Amino acid sequence: IKDNSSAEAYKEKKSLQNRLKKLEQMIEELHQKIAQLDLKLSDQSLYEDSKQKEKLQKLLDDRSLAHSSLSQYEEEWLEISEMVG
Repeated sequence: IKDNSSAEAYKEKKSLQNRLKKLEQMIEELHQKIAQLDLKLSDQSLYEDSKQKEKLQKLLDDRSLAHSSLSQYEEEWLEISEMVG
């Protein structure tokens, strides 16, 4: 019985480590996406041209969503990394 529980603990730890790797990838991708959005948002014409209003709003919405997802993934990463030790 003891061997079975240690095998399960190993599987659980391995599963958590795999999740950490996946989260790290997603966090990196979101950092890149946010950087790209910030670059697009630095275009002054977005703010000066009223025809760009929809594009500006979409970029701001996309950035907000990406930042929210990033925060969630980072929080999950912290929780799992503490469990894995």
